[in-house]
Amino acid sequence: MIQTILCKARTMLLDTCLPSPLWAETVNTAVYLHSLSPSCSIGNKSPHEMLYETKPTLDHLRRFGCVAYKRVPKAQQRDTKFRDRSKSCIMLGYTATTTIWRLWDREMRTTIRASDVIFDESRLTSTVTCS
Repeated sequence: MIQTILCKARTMLLDTCLPSPLWAETVNTAVYLHSLSPSCSIGNKSPHEMLYETKPTLDHLRRFGCVAYKRVPKAQQRDTKFRDRSKSCIMLGYTATTTIWRLWDREMRTTIRASDVIFDESRLTSTVTCS
């Protein structure tokens, strides 16, 4: 299982050209996605379905590494007329709920959790180049 998870995580990192220090976030996302994926060894059911006896909802899933715009709350906006009302981040993963996502804030170089997010799944991390 470790090899399967690491292979998924490596593929996700290479696909998005994200830096390797984000490997832990990538492994967490790979494990989360694996738990929602059906497996033939358990009768084409997902581990989530076996544990909770309900099919998992998949409508909250987003493309790993896509551009995500986190809304900046009004209290944190300095100039409400001409400043940005959202912050560009990178989608890294999920939390225990289906309404909060883990994002990488490129400016602060840290992970954040946000619920008011708009995803642009057609754009991957274009500002990061593969080496």
